[in-house]
Amino acid sequence: MRPGAWTGLALAAAIAALPPFGLWPAAFVTWAALLAAVAAGGAAGAALSGAAFLGGIGAYAFLGALSYGPATYAGGVALLAALGAAFALWSRRAMRLPALRAALAVGGAWCAVELAASRLFDVPLYGALLLEGLARPPALLRVLGPHGLAFVLVTVQAAAVAALAGAPEAGRRRAGAAAGAVAAGVALVALPAGATAPPAGPALRAAVVQTALPGWRYREPGLAAARRSYNDSVARLAERAAASGAGLVVWPELGYAGYPFRVRPSLAGRLPGGQSHLLTVPDLDPAGGERLAAFLVGPDGGVRAVQGKARRVRWIERGAPAPERDGPLTAALARPGVLVCLEATLAERVRALAAGGAGWLVATSSEAYAGPSWLAHMAAGLARLHAAAVGLPLVRAANGGPSLVTDAGGAVRLRIRAYREAVRPAAVAAGRPTSYARTPMDPGLLLAPLVLAGLGRPRAERPARRRAGTAAQAVLPLAVLTAGIAAQWWLAREALARTGTPAPAGYLFAGHTHAARAVSAPPAGRPERAALAFLLRRYGVEAPRVSGDPRERARSLRAHGLAPFAVPEAGAFLPALHRLRDGHTVVLLERGGGSFRAWDPAAGRMRTVDPGTLVPGTGLALRTAPRWWDAP
Repeated sequence: MRPGAWTGLALAAAIAALPPFGLWPAAFVTWAALLAAVAAGGAAGAALSGAAFLGGIGAYAFLGALSYGPATYAGGVALLAALGAAFALWSRRAMRLPALRAALAVGGAWCAVELAASRLFDVPLYGALLLEGLARPPALLRVLGPHGLAFVLVTVQAAAVAALAGAPEAGRRRAGAAAGAVAAGVALVALPAGATAPPAGPALRAAVVQTALPGWRYREPGLAAARRSYNDSVARLAERAAASGAGLVVWPELGYAGYPFRVRPSLAGRLPGGQSHLLTVPDLDPAGGERLAAFLVGPDGGVRAVQGKARRVRWIERGAPAPERDGPLTAALARPGVLVCLEATLAERVRALAAGGAGWLVATSSEAYAGPSWLAHMAAGLARLHAAAVGLPLVRAANGGPSLVTDAGGAVRLRIRAYREAVRPAAVAAGRPTSYARTPMDPGLLLAPLVLAGLGRPRAERPARRRAGTAAQAVLPLAVLTAGIAAQWWLAREALARTGTPAPAGYLFAGHTHAARAVSAPPAGRPERAALAFLLRRYGVEAPRVSGDPRERARSLRAHGLAPFAVPEAGAFLPALHRLRDGHTVVLLERGGGSFRAWDPAAGRMRTVDPGTLVPGTGLALRTAPRWWDAP
């Protein structure tokens, strides 16, 4: 087979093994086919094969990230393509070494690629996800973790390919060695975990809430109709949660309250009494910056504990993250450890919570931004993979779904299909951390240096046959990728249509430009009044009425929580309303890197504002009362 055909086979096998298809035996073909492509071509062809393989996986897996814009999507794909090319070039060199050294060097190189993607760029790249289709995750996962499991998966395939390379007269012996390597790999990697350790405490009855709210309802909180629909949906699900008899109700990210929690902290009159609720909602930090935070609300409506989102996608999400909590949110309720959105897909955050004493994991997310794609299924698979690695039960509540509950061994006990509203009760008991969770260092960090096994002097290359042009090698992988993306988009849209849920506006081709116009259209009326209305509505005031009389205006603004501030204080009180030297009135929302992120109603868009462009004088800032959770 030509290198392009091998690369296409590797990409097709990876797509088949990834969620939601989960055909895990294809994982034992993926890297073997890629390494065959790398060994069959020259250096340029190897780099192209690696870039097409890993870049293609990124293009397929991150299709839902198009909602953040084509540039962000292309940047993520380009990053993985660069890592794939580097992996392929090193593997091409390593495959000319003795078989054992070649296998260790290739496995270490893949482990290094995973660590670089996840720790340096917040891209959750885990080869072990290709085994998510197993009913119970492998026993090896509980010892070596996701990076270590991927190391073994890649190493045995590299050993098989290296064993098949060499002189033709030794073909039978080499074929036997390759078959033995693959058989050993299947036995090691696919061997399911046995009985898990007994629970560390009594079971807790929890209710998992899955909302089906399209993402546009979050993008423009000033739309009164959207907020009413939002609140109606949540009120309906709250009644069902009350009827479930659960002691703790787990809501998805942004599943309750469309405005910062500190502006309206009392939910006693809106949540069912007699239950605790875990809400992941927007909030403001003490400096006025927006962030997500998980709030544990007790049966009396009071806030018992808070955990802000500690990890953000560096090139997508703005603002400073909250301090990391390496432990449970509370000592009660079987010691839940909270992971918000991206955090559940990163191994180091999950390990930190398990090592810090968490008894079970709560992963909250909102998948509405991903539209009709499989990105949400892959995120759910990663959350399950990491929870199984540390030996803790998992409750994942996601807006848009899928939501699931797993036991300490990773077996799925409850699953709510995507795009549906549902409330499901489940029993959760605290688990006991695995050896992987208890080790001071992730085993992947110890295995990655084996990439240096490829530093030896490789044997000379054999004369190559006549090869097709390097560019021609990309034809078949590109065809496989195009077919995979088209199938994903079509199947996901069909699944969405069958549920009767409104399609998320503004994501994935259809409706994207319409939603952008709806959000950015300049409001009618005076820009100053439009800016004030935006500021107040964004933070919970549906229909602001501000008098034109100066004294009445001051009293009215104070009633809404607005107070004067001087320009030198502009970084201390946000959000705020202020005039610029160009005559525009803007809403200052966040400060970072010496400038403000602001909404300009006259232009109908977000813009970056330099402090020097603010007109000297007094503006208006939304000052909220101090909360006890402001303290670090």
